[in-house]
Amino acid sequence: MLAWSVGAAAQNCNNGNAKYHLQMGGQSVSCSQGSCHGNDPAADNNRILAGAQLINIENALQSVDEMIGLDTGIGLTPSDLADISAYIAVRAANLRVHQESRREPGLRGMGTTLSGCVIAGGYLISAQIGDSRVYVLRAGHLVQVTRDQTVGQALRVAGRISEAEAHYLVGGGTILQALGVAPDVEPSLSLCALRRGDRVLLCSDGLTNQLGETSIAMILSDRRGLDAMAQALIDGACAVGGYDNITAVVFEVDGDALPPPSSNPHDDPPSFIEFDPLEEGPAALT
Repeated sequence: MLAWSVGAAAQNCNNGNAKYHLQMGGQSVSCSQGSCHGNDPAADNNRILAGAQLINIENALQSVDEMIGLDTGIGLTPSDLADISAYIAVRAANLRVHQESRREPGLRGMGTTLSGCVIAGGYLISAQIGDSRVYVLRAGHLVQVTRDQTVGQALRVAGRISEAEAHYLVGGGTILQALGVAPDVEPSLSLCALRRGDRVLLCSDGLTNQLGETSIAMILSDRRGLDAMAQALIDGACAVGGYDNITAVVFEVDGDALPPPSSNPHDDPPSFIEFDPLEEGPAALT
């Protein structure tokens, strides 16, 4: 059995806050709104449309629990099916937001970053657009399990600049794509093997630009409830500036369907691989 629970908070430090939960069946599907072209109402519309469309598409593709019992005849595992469903869901959400912006003149050009997750077969499958992030905390170790879709990160991966240079590169934080700006997007997918007690954070760059990973890890390691953790992250980011919209979704996984963490946490830190659902075999993994 796999058990999980969710806490979430979102806030613009100048305009108050709102809490929301997006969850269904054996999945966790969350939308994190970060950078946005246009005014704040457009940003709110954008996030809500994207989140609602993810839920609708996932319903149409069945829950992960149903997928596990599905005989596809083509050798797909539950994780394979979840990868494909996440990929389709993000692209469908993008099209829905883009169509809405074309219909409403006041919403023209709106776009958002997005981090979404599905849990299947003991894996966390993360779908990524832009520079929102997904982190996994295990035994006090916080690891980012997505890769930012930014100019600086692309240059670093290509070996053109170092990690330190990417951090200070002028224009390095420019995102390469945003949900809803164009008719289609190419979400990045990553897989991370889960352990009992792992805590997962999905957040916008409004959080990570204000709080360092050490501070985030300390808050996530607290014994308070998940809603309180999410709100503490928001409050911490607001206290040191909070100039951007801030989203934090925290959930914890447990149950005997997951292996326990290693007795030596240094032997088993969270790690991830990137996955291309359009490829097969070793070519799909990077």
